[in-house]
Amino acid sequence: MWDRNENGNRLAGLLSAARLFHGNSFFQKKEHLGWTWESPNGTTHAELDHILTNRKWCLLDVGVVPSFCSGSDHRLLRAKIRFSHKLEKISQHRAKSSKHVVYDGDVLNDVLSRYDWQVLDDRTEDYDALVRGLLTCAEQAKLPRVDTSARISDATKDLLRTRRSLMLDQNATHLERLQANISCRQAVRRDLQLYRERRLLEAALNRTSLRKCHRDLQDHSTPLSCLKKEDGTLTTSRFEMEEVTRRFYTKLYRSTTHVRKPKIPTGGKAPRILPSEVRVAIASTKRSTTPGSDKISADLLRAGGYELHALLATHMTSYLQKEKIPNHWRSSRMVILHEKGGRDDLRNYRPISLLSVPYKLFTKIILIRISRTLDEAQPVEQAELRMGFSCLDHIQAVAMVFEVCREFRIPFVLTFIDDEKAFDSVETNAVL
Repeated sequence: MWDRNENGNRLAGLLSAARLFHGNSFFQKKEHLGWTWESPNGTTHAELDHILTNRKWCLLDVGVVPSFCSGSDHRLLRAKIRFSHKLEKISQHRAKSSKHVVYDGDVLNDVLSRYDWQVLDDRTEDYDALVRGLLTCAEQAKLPRVDTSARISDATKDLLRTRRSLMLDQNATHLERLQANISCRQAVRRDLQLYRERRLLEAALNRTSLRKCHRDLQDHSTPLSCLKKEDGTLTTSRFEMEEVTRRFYTKLYRSTTHVRKPKIPTGGKAPRILPSEVRVAIASTKRSTTPGSDKISADLLRAGGYELHALLATHMTSYLQKEKIPNHWRSSRMVILHEKGGRDDLRNYRPISLLSVPYKLFTKIILIRISRTLDEAQPVEQAELRMGFSCLDHIQAVAMVFEVCREFRIPFVLTFIDDEKAFDSVETNAVL
């Protein structure tokens, strides 16, 4: 394997970012048939022309044509492809798949009750078997997707059918086709605008996130094209951008201060996790959230009944009593979301870790058990961290103090502290 130069790294970054395949690499050629460029003196040869594709199965062969004289220092590069006009036309009109999947609760419970579940000694193997079983049962309980979000009205569909008939009619005039095109464009634009307004109004009335609604209505996304390195220079290489991101968040999460671990007295055996605890934890999860690497979604767990609750309670009790968790729960997939400012600065992004949903249920059950003890140990200054309270209670208290100070003309000073990142002020070792 030879080292890439700067152009090679750029090409590799483009392939990784755009999910393309390098056709030249699939077909090994002899040395005199591999180069595509020749220097003026005829001593230096290089492969400067490339065939890129998003479907590697369509390539039959990639190679140069030595007998063809192009009149330049480049040789003709030819690719033989397998192409189906019918399949390509169908793929252009294929509907976008929905990420939201609906499950039949009765069918899911019936399939879960008939599945052969086992509890293995190894925690990782046990969780792998659990995930495979849940995904198998979920596949049988899926409901057919019903498209209830009609973006185009029936009148617009009639106009589109009329335009299609005009395009196929040989006796139709150019003016009739032109008027049909204008009418269809105006109708589609109007329907899309009405659909957008209707979705935003529904989100406002249902008190759901308007930001999420705007994101769902977007028909395109802006990819991350460059990032600023530690020395202030910009990089456009995909590999360097990943390395910059890794170094930035590794430094951000890393603890630099030694915190002595408190001595925790050893208690008795932890009580078993009940199916009712699993049911309460599942009810507190949000709908339509992105699952972790195990593909177990919150919608799947919410569709299950007592059979699923008892199954999860059995496996989680085994993890709790043996004080060992699966290796899948120790890792997560992190995505970064742009908030404000320049897109080339990582400080303007918010990291989100996509954890396993069963792992979040497990921690939620433990948190509910120890929440009362944690509330009693909280100082008065941290009242917003107690159950049933928030920062609004502190804001109300400050507003009352400010009102009293204005009434009695008492000097009053407010100090605002804005941390750049919450991780900068809290040591990870102190939280664990």
